[in-house]
Amino acid sequence: MSKEKSLCSKRVEWIDVAKAIGVFCVVAGHTGLPILLKCWIYVFHMPMFFFISGMWFRDRKPREYVIRKAKSYLIPFYGYSLLILTIDFILFRDKDFFVASIIDVLCGEGSFFLLWFLFSLFFVEIIYYVIYRLIKNKRSICIIAFILALIAHYSRTEGVPNYFFWSSTIEAMLFFSLGTLFNDPIKIEKHLSKLGGAVSCVICIIIAAFEFKQTGRYLDLSDGYLCMPDLAILGACFGIYFMFCLAKCVSTWKMAKALNSIGRNTIIYYPLTGYIPTTIDRFLTALGYNVSSQIYSVLFKLVGFIIAWGVTAVIKLKKQESSR
Repeated sequence: MSKEKSLCSKRVEWIDVAKAIGVFCVVAGHTGLPILLKCWIYVFHMPMFFFISGMWFRDRKPREYVIRKAKSYLIPFYGYSLLILTIDFILFRDKDFFVASIIDVLCGEGSFFLLWFLFSLFFVEIIYYVIYRLIKNKRSICIIAFILALIAHYSRTEGVPNYFFWSSTIEAMLFFSLGTLFNDPIKIEKHLSKLGGAVSCVICIIIAAFEFKQTGRYLDLSDGYLCMPDLAILGACFGIYFMFCLAKCVSTWKMAKALNSIGRNTIIYYPLTGYIPTTIDRFLTALGYNVSSQIYSVLFKLVGFIIAWGVTAVIKLKKQESSR
C-alpha cells in the first residue's frame, strides 16, 4: 500500500476535532452573534471544510471516483433534503412551501438552505478531478482555481445570480485546491504551534474587521461572495491554520473523544443542528409562543446537538450488533 493510500485510510484525530469545532462555528454563525465575531467566523469556517476535503483528494479511475463522490455527497444531499421536507410537510401541512422547497432542492439549495455545502462539494471534486486528469500539476491547478474564483466573485458583484451555486462552487474549489497541496497531516502537525495559532487568529480578526469596515460585508461562500478577494483568501488561510493549531491543542484534552465523534459524523451533525432548531422555532411560533429571544435560539441548537448525538449513538450501536 502506498504512503498516500495509507494516510487516506487512517483518521487523524486533530482533523476530526477541527471539523467538530467547525460544526460549532457553523451553528454559532447562524445565531445572533456580534457582527464582528460573525465576520471572523465566516472568514474561515466553510473554507476550512473545503480545504480539509482537498487534503484527502486521491486520484482514482473516473467511474470509481464519480460513484464514490455521488455516494458521499449527492445521495446524502437529496436523501436528507427529501426526509426533512417530508417531516416538515407532516408537521406544518404547507403545500406551497413544500413545492417551492422541492424546486430549491433540485436547484442545489437543499431543504432550508442547509445542505448547499454537500451539493457544491460534489461538483468541486468533479471539476478539480477533471482538471487534475488533464494537467497533473496541483500548483498549476491552484493558480487556475484562483483565477476562476476571481471571475466568479466579480460576476456576483455585477449581479449575476448564483444559480445552482455555480459561483460558490468555483470559489470553494480554490480552498479545495489549496488543501490538495497539504495531503500529509503528519507533516502539517509538525508545523502547528500555540504561538503560531495565536498570531494567525489575531491576523484573521484584523482582516475580518477591516473587510467589514470597508465593504459592510464578509466572506460568504454560500452566497458566492469573497468580499475583498485577496484579503479574504489570505484571512481564510490564517483562519484555517489557527483552527488546526487549536484542534491539535484541544485533541489532548479529555473532551477530545466527544469532539472526535462529532468530527467523524459531520454528515449527521451538520444538517440536524441546522434543521431541528429551525423546526422547533417554527412549531412553537405556530402555536403562538414568542421564542424570538436569543436564549431560545441557544436552547434549540443544544437540542439539535443532543438529537444528533443520539442518532450517531444508535447508528454506532447498530453497526456493533451487525458486526457480531
